[in-house]
Amino acid sequence: SAGQSYGQAGKKDYSFVYPYKECGKLYFRLAFEGKYSEVKVVTIPCDISIVAYDKTLRIQNKASGTLTIINSSGQTLARTVLANGQSEISVDLVSGVYIANFVDKNGMVFNQKFLIK
Repeated sequence: SAGQSYGQAGKKDYSFVYPYKECGKLYFRLAFEGKYSEVKVVTIPCDISIVAYDKTLRIQNKASGTLTIINSSGQTLARTVLANGQSEISVDLVSGVYIANFVDKNGMVFNQKFLIK
């Protein structure tokens, strides 16, 4: 996205508004005249935690939203609406790596990989 640059001679500062609603660690770098800046990490706090224990997901979320379980091929395996608070969901999945995708009522997106042994 285009932003604004400003500053004194020899030094430029740059700012822009990130248009997506994601939380967690986000990685950014800028490209100017064919050269790239260093990668900068920005951490946006998430209002959710998801922990997998055997075939149970323990979820603590501060806002209601929709939880989707996705396999490594990108297929949606399950989808459920969660109220805010703490939830435990039993998942009948074979061993493998999955993605828990949670979108809260404000549109904030949280993705986390989890392992079923």
